[in-house]
Amino acid sequence: MRTPTLAAVVLVLLIGGPRPGQPAGRPAAKPKAAIRAAEPLSLNVLPWPSEGRLQLYFRPASRERVAKIRCRLAEPADSPWIVADSDLRADLGDLSAGRHHVEVEAFDAAGATVGAYKLSLDPQDEELRFHKKILAQTANVWVELGDRAEWKEKTLYFTHLVSDKEVLREIRYSLDSCALDRRFPLSPATACGTCRGGIDSDDKLYEKVPKATVFACVQLVYRDGETTEARRFYHELPPASGAGVTPEPALAAMSPAASPSPAPVTLATQRSNAGWLLIFKLAKPHTVRDIRYRFAPDTDWRSTGPDPEINLVTGERSPNPTLAVDPLRIAPGRLRIDVKLVDWKGVESGPYALWFDPAAEVLREAKARLGRSDVPWASFSHHNGRALVFFPLSYKDAFREIRYSFGTCDLGQRFPFDPWTDLTQPPKMTEKKGYLDMPSDSAFICAQLVFSDGEVTEPRRFEPDK
Repeated sequence: MRTPTLAAVVLVLLIGGPRPGQPAGRPAAKPKAAIRAAEPLSLNVLPWPSEGRLQLYFRPASRERVAKIRCRLAEPADSPWIVADSDLRADLGDLSAGRHHVEVEAFDAAGATVGAYKLSLDPQDEELRFHKKILAQTANVWVELGDRAEWKEKTLYFTHLVSDKEVLREIRYSLDSCALDRRFPLSPATACGTCRGGIDSDDKLYEKVPKATVFACVQLVYRDGETTEARRFYHELPPASGAGVTPEPALAAMSPAASPSPAPVTLATQRSNAGWLLIFKLAKPHTVRDIRYRFAPDTDWRSTGPDPEINLVTGERSPNPTLAVDPLRIAPGRLRIDVKLVDWKGVESGPYALWFDPAAEVLREAKARLGRSDVPWASFSHHNGRALVFFPLSYKDAFREIRYSFGTCDLGQRFPFDPWTDLTQPPKMTEKKGYLDMPSDSAFICAQLVFSDGEVTEPRRFEPDK
């Protein structure tokens, strides 16, 4: 992906003259606006289109240095200043199509100016960037190849992409190859002033494809001409090709040594119905221009590409810190991901070896979530005068057992649930009966979880609402 420079930025420190009434023969005291900070404030801004309005979320490198941020449209000259709220968010309102110039000022607690900036924004361009990021994060569910035993053909669903048709010029696809020799028809989009998306009654949502189709290959062309990489979509995934690997001492030695300072980059993960999302967390995000990565044992480096967020000091887009993982790479075991960081001067650091273990992440998330005192292990629903008990089966792939008992904590019973071994997706409810009938003479249920690694929780009691 390219890194276009869409915001022209000028850093200006305000300088004032003598104040009226200053006694003669004495040096004039500098106004607060002229006090130069030890270093210019590193400030990022994320343009956020929402319901036809354009909001700005400001992200300073040092939050403690900033007491107030304000901004305004440069034209007309008498445009009012908009002060960012406690979340450092400012609402520019419903802007007309075309480029708008914005002035930004940041102040410290003493009222001194610690940064003044100018940038230009086009609401249509920001809307396009917003949708590109959403589609990049949901790249694993652009289409769905559906099949049922009673069907004579498979169905290739394009519903997710059609909902974002305003930002697409073309959807290219092919079957059982990546020749991309087919085009999925998109109905004409409305004039894209706000690009709110949606599906119209005349939209086509699917194609019938031969029953023998193994996979579909899909590529997007955005309305600005940018073309994505082609991605494959299966009804049933083949065995993962990027299976977990063991550490390689030569590359592991290049990882940063343990030190009191934070590592330059660490890895966080998130799993949803759109698959796994990797989040590269930077210790100093304002200093990084590009994030490059490769999955072991690959040798080629790739860039995560630009993010909608703008670095106001450089005027360029910050790097995208997220990456949707191809389900073909998800397998039991540890997967090494090498990462390099490039700063705004072009200096490269790394590679840093990060590790992704999907099964371990599933277990970690389940323990963290269910370990909270405000998250119940048993919930209740009332139906026809009966109390029904439900367990958190959305985490069943992290469980070995669910032990329970009514009215006591002897935990002599086990709740049966279907095993879930698909690491690429969160568990789905497949149980014929996913609940218990609570006896009318029982005041509570006692529950205990046994996680897949053998860890056993303390029993907890849960009572239905009276």
